[in-house]
Amino acid sequence: MGNNVEMKHAYPPYRPGRTIELWVLVLILLLGALDGFLRLQAAVYAWKVLTEIGISPGPLYLAITGAAWGLALLVAAVGLFFRQRWAPRFTRIAVVVLALAYWIDRLAFTRSADTQVNWPFAAGATVFLLAFIFSVLGLDRQKRFFEA
Repeated sequence: MGNNVEMKHAYPPYRPGRTIELWVLVLILLLGALDGFLRLQAAVYAWKVLTEIGISPGPLYLAITGAAWGLALLVAAVGLFFRQRWAPRFTRIAVVVLALAYWIDRLAFTRSADTQVNWPFAAGATVFLLAFIFSVLGLDRQKRFFEA
């Protein structure tokens, strides 16, 4: 009379979901990627004009850096969205490298005094974005999300 059929639960193991902070971070990264790809597009579109006016460092530099910026941030956003274990480390490295590249580019190639007026805002925005990214990725719930 005894039934030896083992009952198994139909519920999958608990996997934490994406938090609102992670959604905001992915959106910020996607907007940054769009900015990079728009820089690439603008450099290609205005290549002749930029060459004629002798802009330094030139449209090739603008195109390459725009593509690199866009690609790096797109890979970071997609990796975070699809819960890749490598994505948090890649994102941290990518945003630090891109922040340094931004400031090197700004300090080395910007000669107009008018464009340097807002450097305190740009510095504050850089610090804020880096702090936000590192704090979001450092949360315990994010660590559990990527380890699950």
